[in-house]
Amino acid sequence: MRRFVIVELDADLIRDVLKEFHKNGTIEIVKWYIAEENRTAFSDFPSAEVFITSWRRGLSYTPTLTETEERRLFAELDYILANFARDTEFYRIPYYEYKHVVHMMANYFADVMRRVRAEAILFQDLPHGPVDSVIYAAARILGIRTYALVPSEQTDFFHICTSIEDYGIFEICPRLQEKEQSVIHVEKAYQKKLAYMTEERIREDLGKSAKQKFRLFMHPRTWFAERWAMLKRHGDKYDSVADFIERRIVLGISRYFRTKEYHRAARRAEASNISWSEKYVYFPLHLQPEMTTDTLGGCYRDQLLAIEQLARILPKDWLIYVKENPKQLFWMREKYFFKRLSCLPQVRYISRSVDTYQLMKHSQFVATISGTAGWEAISGGKPVVVFGQCWYKNFPGVFPFSDELDAEAVADYSIEHCAVEQAFSAYRGKALKGIFRSDCLRDAKDFDAGENHKNMLQAMEFLFVKLNGANS
Repeated sequence: MRRFVIVELDADLIRDVLKEFHKNGTIEIVKWYIAEENRTAFSDFPSAEVFITSWRRGLSYTPTLTETEERRLFAELDYILANFARDTEFYRIPYYEYKHVVHMMANYFADVMRRVRAEAILFQDLPHGPVDSVIYAAARILGIRTYALVPSEQTDFFHICTSIEDYGIFEICPRLQEKEQSVIHVEKAYQKKLAYMTEERIREDLGKSAKQKFRLFMHPRTWFAERWAMLKRHGDKYDSVADFIERRIVLGISRYFRTKEYHRAARRAEASNISWSEKYVYFPLHLQPEMTTDTLGGCYRDQLLAIEQLARILPKDWLIYVKENPKQLFWMREKYFFKRLSCLPQVRYISRSVDTYQLMKHSQFVATISGTAGWEAISGGKPVVVFGQCWYKNFPGVFPFSDELDAEAVADYSIEHCAVEQAFSAYRGKALKGIFRSDCLRDAKDFDAGENHKNMLQAMEFLFVKLNGANS
């Protein structure tokens, strides 16, 4: 039996499954970090603890990390602080204050892991956000096994990763589907039907849809219930009601003016015209802050660093066409982003109105940190250079960036579409069936709760029983 710490995975789609394996003795859950709004569902579970409150309210800890371990923590600061920057609790605090908070949290969670003698930690996704990133870093420093359940590009499937670097490899997952399974057909085209990139979804995510604007009047009870749950979840971020009001007002005013300035800066930076006959690499920017860059990007969570490195190795007469993500707001796109971008003579900042698939079609190749654009490129026959971890990183036509990369050889690479289909089928073959996150239900079709519970039981049996036996 392995002693597990669970981070989140506390919603009704998965918590009873995990409790069942705990009760039958397959695993021992020695600590379960849960969200405030799910507290009542864990009244029978003494090891459950609200993970935000746990480190924040009346925090006391024993400095437990050794000098060597503190150095390793310092090496993770870029990853951790990138995840702090997305949280309004830590909005614009000085660098040294960030370091104090990270130090306290890392020692607090490391002390807990040692006291409960944790042998493995299971995350709800690849670790991102302030608390999850610190727990992950602390676990790695202490040599504790980590696992993450990661939703697949197909709504009702997911993969298991043992680390951020394992994303796209999934080394612990053999081919789980039948070996005789036929090769999955993939249409040879750039454009994909992505539910999260429809025009309506983009407007919703930006808070501009009519549904969202008038939800208070159309569904007042639901609106107030959501706000109450949000307040319960995040209320401990604020020292008092006055602190809450002050910070929200200041943040609201700041957002308004920073958004205005971002749009002005973006318009000033836009290239006045582009030519399809130019030799160029297409670099669609990721939305930030977002897990795909902050966690999967490594040092290239700084997207401008990727663009600079790419420009350095390209032939002198090639350009880089950079296009903004349609969901992007001012975060991580402020004054010095555009100043730095303007220092690159090979770069053209393209209007959002230019069709992304035309940009792909006419490019020499596509470059991305870890985005879906890379999958769209290779499935349409265009090579891609990647800078971070992505689920398709071992597919044909995918080239990890390095100083030795030959841009012309990448552009000349011919992708056999049947090989892409085989690689995609192998990737799907490593997936486990089930939905464990409620936000994934948004795109699920014909969802059956009973069937999903059975699927999650089978999936967790693979992790806890078969895998545990293989590693024991």
